[in-house]
Amino acid sequence: GPLGGIHASLYHASSSLVFVTACDMPFPSLPLALALLVKARGREAAVPRVGGYLEPLFAVYAAKAASKAREFLEKGVLQVSRFIEALDAYYMEEDEVTRYDPQRISFRNINSWEDLESLRRIWDLEAPKDLPTIACFPETTSYGASDIPGLLRIDEPHWSAGGGKGAASELHQQEEQAERHEEHPGRHL
Repeated sequence: GPLGGIHASLYHASSSLVFVTACDMPFPSLPLALALLVKARGREAAVPRVGGYLEPLFAVYAAKAASKAREFLEKGVLQVSRFIEALDAYYMEEDEVTRYDPQRISFRNINSWEDLESLRRIWDLEAPKDLPTIACFPETTSYGASDIPGLLRIDEPHWSAGGGKGAASELHQQEEQAERHEEHPGRHL
């Protein structure tokens, strides 16, 4: 289940932080993902809360939390929410989430043909048309300095949230500043 997938990604991570998203959530917000990465620094997780519910499958976890995930799996406690409660987690509340993903489209998932059709209609009406391209590659792929190793390769076009690069640019600056203060310079997310 989901906790097993989170554990596997943390256990095999080549970086200190891991961004996790579900395969049935096709519209991840890059600014939101970057904000979660920044908020997760020095913690074991950064998890959004939308509509009063945690969104553990669009979150960032520290690789060091793999051992806690394993403990829960070994005990047969499979609820991701219980795992998160045991972590030093930053909870990103809905008002903050909305700053980075105004339509909260990152959390819409596809479980049926009706969901797919609904999202197609919503996408045509509401979604920004200049979203970055996010593509997953196998672990054996070579990555450049601007990539998140083992997870995503990011090709960011001109992002126009509120004119110019907006939140995405601000988050890139925060991320670069946080990286300079890492214990292991040169090691990136």
